[in-house]
Amino acid sequence: EAAAQAVGQMGPDALPAIRGLLDHPDKYVRRHGVWALGKMGPAAQPALPDLCRALKDADPRTASGAAQTLGNMG
Repeated sequence: EAAAQAVGQMGPDALPAIRGLLDHPDKYVRRHGVWALGKMGPAAQPALPDLCRALKDADPRTASGAAQTLGNMG
């Protein structure tokens, strides 16, 4: 969790690493990846396709987190 938070605060340079978290087999890693993208705000726009894909995640918290992040992005 702390690592995802720190990476999310790094800004656009961290975007490729965070996007990779959304494909991780561990649901907790995916959740924190979505959360980190949410912390990036508008800078996370390039991850829009990844977040849309995360809406269908098998983990309901990852999916709902993706929905919240997308809503916050506008």
